Amino acid sequence: MASVQTVLVCTVATETPSAVEAQLCPADATNPGGYNVTTVSAYVFAASDAPAVQAAVGPFDYTQAVGFFTLAFGVVVSVWLVSRACGAILEMIKSS
Repeated sequence: MASVQTVLVCTVATETPSAVEAQLCPADATNPGGYNVTTVSAYVFAASDAPAVQAAVGPFDYTQAVGFFTLAFGVVVSVWLVSRACGAILEMIKSS
């Protein structure tokens, strides 16, 4: 199904890129200093495994995502309001 393989990755240059690195990972507008090539171990799926992975992941549920966002946003706003009220009370105590 999948295996751990060593792959080449272009990373932001920490030293001057060699001629081979400059050809493999050319500099661009976001990083004019160029890139270095490094090796990392990665979990790589075979192309034949794509249907099984897609079936396991399933479609993106926008309704559920909106629910999570609403909950998280509500918690953040609630904490902010409580903190603001506590700050106002402490300021009132401090000024008297």
